[in-house]
Amino acid sequence: MPVDWYDPYTPVAENIDTVYRTVLLPPDGPKHAAERVWTEYTTTGILKYAEWAPQFMYLWWRLETETSERIRVARIGQKMAAEIQRRTPESVLGPLYGAMFIGFEALSRGVLNSLQIVPRMMEQAKEVVERQPGFLYGLAELMLARVLFKAPPFPMSRGDLTKSMAYIELARPYAEGKFAPWYLFLAEALHLTEQASELERLLDTWESAIKPTDKFTMMNLEITRIDMANLKAALADGSYDRYLWDAYLVPMDRRIIEQRYPVVRAKYR
Repeated sequence: MPVDWYDPYTPVAENIDTVYRTVLLPPDGPKHAAERVWTEYTTTGILKYAEWAPQFMYLWWRLETETSERIRVARIGQKMAAEIQRRTPESVLGPLYGAMFIGFEALSRGVLNSLQIVPRMMEQAKEVVERQPGFLYGLAELMLARVLFKAPPFPMSRGDLTKSMAYIELARPYAEGKFAPWYLFLAEALHLTEQASELERLLDTWESAIKPTDKFTMMNLEITRIDMANLKAALADGSYDRYLWDAYLVPMDRRIIEQRYPVVRAKYR
């Protein structure tokens, strides 16, 4: 299929079930998509492909279950980000995806084992916030919020729950009603700041508040349904730990998505 079929910003109604079947469900679906789109970028230099490819790298990373493989995929993502930065320093894509995949390496290794790379991740995310606030649904703001509520406080690291909530609020105008991970990060932050009634209200209403407009926002909604269910379960059974537990590290069960889209049988090559 043509490479533009992978465009994450096409309308949500356009073959979304086929997208799940070809990208999320096959074992190497995200890897194939990332490689296909990245090759198009390195061949043509067209910047939109540099924006798309790391999004499929994220899916590839999410579907890995072994720590060593997660670290390997996160480092491939960092190399992609560095290449984007080298080719187009005027774009915020390089620092945005650099911060994202440094963060994924930190999660893969364990937050408490990765404190030395937190400053580098935060530096790149802050660059995006300064240069283009709210870019891609406030993704850089959300990354900063996440690292600030995951990292231990000073003097061990830079964790700060007050600043974390401030970054979540900065992302609100860009993400609320559209970008599902915003609700996931807000839920975790509300738990950590002991806002129980606000958390309960959010858990009851978040899904109905989101109106996806394209494949990107729809796929993030589907994945966040799984992540939010895992967070709720961890909070309920006491397994949640600020530093040791993370929704992104819980193996993502493709069967949950498959049950929602049982009809299509699409090939991905």
